[in-house]
Amino acid sequence: MNISLHCKEKDPIVSVLREMVKANIVRVPDARLQPLTLIEFSENSQTAKYRGKVEYILSKPETFSLDSDDFEETGMPTLRGVPSRSVNVDLGLHILAGFLKGFKVDISGLKGHFSQASQLSFCFSSVKRIWIDNFLLGKHLVSQSLSKENPVLATLFSSKKSKLLLIDSIITSNEFDVMLTEFKDRTTNFELSPLLKELASLNAGIKAKKIRDNTISFEGEAPLSFAFTCLELVLDESGRIVALPPVRKQLPTVFGKQLQEMDKTLLSETPQLISVSE
Repeated sequence: MNISLHCKEKDPIVSVLREMVKANIVRVPDARLQPLTLIEFSENSQTAKYRGKVEYILSKPETFSLDSDDFEETGMPTLRGVPSRSVNVDLGLHILAGFLKGFKVDISGLKGHFSQASQLSFCFSSVKRIWIDNFLLGKHLVSQSLSKENPVLATLFSSKKSKLLLIDSIITSNEFDVMLTEFKDRTTNFELSPLLKELASLNAGIKAKKIRDNTISFEGEAPLSFAFTCLELVLDESGRIVALPPVRKQLPTVFGKQLQEMDKTLLSETPQLISVSE
């Protein structure tokens, strides 16, 4: 189930990810989401399904020689330490539960730990983007086809309303903070110790600590993808890859030249946390 983030007031984190980067934000951070993996998106049901690595379904995998050396990694200072807009506690806990699920943590009584809070805010640390040059990617897809016999792709070829999307960049982090920005009772001294004790008892893949009176910091063992950009693979009836999205965006550089970027696919018209199923 997707979670709507649509509101009148813009959120600084959502604005950077959707408007600047053209990235889809996921409800549950996911290590499977990597560059060169595939998502099948149904326009009818508005659902996204993870379909695996692209080389496993290519007709000529031996000529597809891209590897980790072809990826670039950059920091994202526009996101690091930037607090989100405060949201009501119900929406905030839905978001937090999804983040924790990505790190294999499930707290059934999460709402009880925040019973005195009415507003929450989030921020990320150690944010990185891993990406691959789109023109290098296109070069390696020349003369490639997808195997129509692969049963995983049956719905793609049988439905005109399904799109196959290739992830070309991911945004990752293993650290995020949750800030309690407003309380139901302003005189309440909010106590985070019970939540910290429960997290410690789970022996999960995430650590938590109180860094301020109203802030708890989470740190996972490894970075997970919490957003991604993707390109639609345009196929003919035989499954041959005939196109990536046309170049439409012109980006001015400091030298006055124009840098071209391919259109990215957003999986929702309004800001949402996207659920990616198995």
